[in-house]
Amino acid sequence: MKEIHIAIAADSNYLIPVTVVLQSIFDNSRKSTISFYLLYMTGTMEQEKLEFLSAFTTKHRGKFIPLEINPDQLADFPETRHGKATLLRLCLPTVLPDLDKILYLDGDVIVNDDLTELYSTDITGYYLAAAKDSATAYDIGYQKAMGIEEEHCYFNAGVTLLNLKELRQIQLPEIISRFVETNYLLIGAPDQDALNYICQKGKTYYIPPRYNMNYNLEKDIANKIWGKQAIKEAKQNPAIIHYIGPIKPWSILSTHPQGKLWWAYLRRTPFAGFRPKDATLKNQLRKVYLSVTKPIEAQFSLKSKQQIGKLIPSALKKHIKKSLLKPQSKQ
Repeated sequence: MKEIHIAIAADSNYLIPVTVVLQSIFDNSRKSTISFYLLYMTGTMEQEKLEFLSAFTTKHRGKFIPLEINPDQLADFPETRHGKATLLRLCLPTVLPDLDKILYLDGDVIVNDDLTELYSTDITGYYLAAAKDSATAYDIGYQKAMGIEEEHCYFNAGVTLLNLKELRQIQLPEIISRFVETNYLLIGAPDQDALNYICQKGKTYYIPPRYNMNYNLEKDIANKIWGKQAIKEAKQNPAIIHYIGPIKPWSILSTHPQGKLWWAYLRRTPFAGFRPKDATLKNQLRKVYLSVTKPIEAQFSLKSKQQIGKLIPSALKKHIKKSLLKPQSKQ
């Protein structure tokens, strides 16, 4: 069987989401064995949690390789407004000198298909493979301001097949340092922005949206980026679902259309009894509000939303929202 190398960066706070990612990978690995690399900063992952992940991976006949990154290993990388930890994945070419390729996943995804085909993608001559992102569809000036050419289609770095062999041929820390120094106040997602800067000029291989499916997009934006047919296929058969945004499926506030699937994988882990920590009465009322408004909102294009938004006074918007979220008084 083929061996697939997968890396995730996390700390102790992300133990449950990482376990769910692993469960989803193991449940769908029919053609390959899994070698799992956990990237973490020194002092951010408790020993008992490392031991748990090791045992969990071994139980599913995978290999667990912890990759502890100490401050010295990040010394050549720049400090960003979000800290250096956000650049952890950029250490992979040097900390894994004998590996030519690795699949990097964010901790807020689930895998819903075998990854062999994706991992087998020929990325010779490319720095990485990734799916297109919507960020610059909302503001094309964002990437131009950071020195990323307009012809480059900005990608989402939550699922990236990294060509470690090619990346070892360039001076990553030096290039990233110059990029961060020049764009310190502009950068919103340090690792993602930096990778897009590095991988412009034909160094990105674009994979279908089913390998990084984002459901939080207006239809017109999704169709513009990927095309109607690709989006239709991705929704019908998503290989990797990415829960992009501040509200994750493990929050009581989540109204994600594929939220139940995350919980289905969770129930197959030792954390089956987990319950959302933010399940307060106030948030339950907010959930009702979001459950009503989100499906309606999804029917409108971005342009329509912008036009409607201009017609409603901001004070009225706040009043309506406050009224809907206000707890009912006791009778």
